[in-house]
Amino acid sequence: AQLKWEGIDGVDGILADLGISSHQIDTPDRGFSIRFDGLLDMRMNFSSPLSAMEVVNDYTESELIRVFKSYGELNQATRM
Repeated sequence: AQLKWEGIDGVDGILADLGISSHQIDTPDRGFSIRFDGLLDMRMNFSSPLSAMEVVNDYTESELIRVFKSYGELNQATRM
């Protein structure tokens, strides 16, 4: 319905980023799953300097609330 609203009759294809893949969940050193013992990493790109473990352990409460509200869409992050 939105495409018609914009005056677009059709498309040849759609490119979508659907989030993380099963490879990321099933690879223990990626740190996305609680099924495996390992560090909490969760980086999509290992060259990124900041891991989830560092965020959880080093950020202040107010910084974590900001992250949860901004990226986790948890508007009531302080109530959890």
